Amino acid sequence: LKFGTRGPLLYHDQLYETDLEIVAFGSYAVQVTEPERFIRNFVPPNVTYYSFNTPQARAQISAEFLQSLIDALNTLSTEYRTSQLPSQAEEVAAHIANDSSNAGTWGERFGFRIVAIGIENIEFTPESRELVKLYSSNRMNLKAYEGLSQETSNIGAQQKIAEGIQEHG
Repeated sequence: LKFGTRGPLLYHDQLYETDLEIVAFGSYAVQVTEPERFIRNFVPPNVTYYSFNTPQARAQISAEFLQSLIDALNTLSTEYRTSQLPSQAEEVAAHIANDSSNAGTWGERFGFRIVAIGIENIEFTPESRELVKLYSSNRMNLKAYEGLSQETSNIGAQQKIAEGIQEHG
């Protein structure tokens, strides 16, 4: 089943010390583990055919999956920078599968569970990308002047020492 955030999510990036907006998309797979519970608790009555691709089924499980994804990303924001999130797909999946209030409870409530999550991409929104570029540009500009005042004061001190030696022998 495909997923994607409908709008940007806030992610607190430790490096930039600010909340940045990200979007995420990918897919996840579910497996029916308890057919009787699945039919009783999830499948609507009086249907002869049912698929997870029906709008009704997708609406509920997608909303709960995205809530679990948001919770997982908020938890990971204390440890990982935004650029590291795609490489942490397994940890994101583990957080989602163990979520005690949404997707992690599907097995008990509905008789199916998440068996795989594929995160295709987690990326900045255009606005956040511009903020990161501005931050990087400002940081590079500051690095160009870093140490310059120390160098200047060292040169000044060396000149004073040279003048003292010249005047006093």
